[in-house]
Amino acid sequence: MVVTGDLVGRLICWDTLGDRPGVRWSIETGHGTLRTVAISNDGELVATGGGDGMVRLWSATDGLLARELAGHACPVFSAAFHPDGKHLLTGDRGDQKIKQWEYHAGKELCEFDAKDLSNYKGGTDINYGGVRDLAFTPDGAVMFCCGRDSYGRPGLVLQFDWKTGDQIRKQVSTFDSSIFHHVAFHPQGFFVTAGVGAQTGEIWFWKPDQDEK
Repeated sequence: MVVTGDLVGRLICWDTLGDRPGVRWSIETGHGTLRTVAISNDGELVATGGGDGMVRLWSATDGLLARELAGHACPVFSAAFHPDGKHLLTGDRGDQKIKQWEYHAGKELCEFDAKDLSNYKGGTDINYGGVRDLAFTPDGAVMFCCGRDSYGRPGLVLQFDWKTGDQIRKQVSTFDSSIFHHVAFHPQGFFVTAGVGAQTGEIWFWKPDQDEK
């Protein structure tokens, strides 16, 4: 199965094993603009976030709403399930806060402060920042998030220690006015970021413990 979301808040689950994809279920999430979709490690839940600031969990079997998580004060841009199968992280646009949830209980546990991804530009009333994506090392010991380092500056990736919540590393693009939209960890031990600048599309490959790409 494949799950997709769109700009009007629709979430669609597709069966892909046949000759042609077929729709298993299709729902309206209520987010307005749907910004992020994540699937739990056991495949039972789909997490979504978007323009209304809510995080919603849906049954992957039939698309029924399983739980709502309220706490973000601005649009939710990113979501990722921790490998331990107990926790969900969600990141927002305006406050650069990453919330840790015990999602089965519907309880918020703590926040990671990703203030380095902030870049509000005064005069335009537009926030170009935000936690654009989230990922983990396979063992769940380190959390990654990405976005941009202030208005008109390069895209960056932040690393946080999962247990302490401390920021432990920052890796920065060399392209000005760029922003990283996605980060993914490869099984061979490196991670990949994808982004865009004023005149560039960029894909970066990094080792977690090295500042240079």
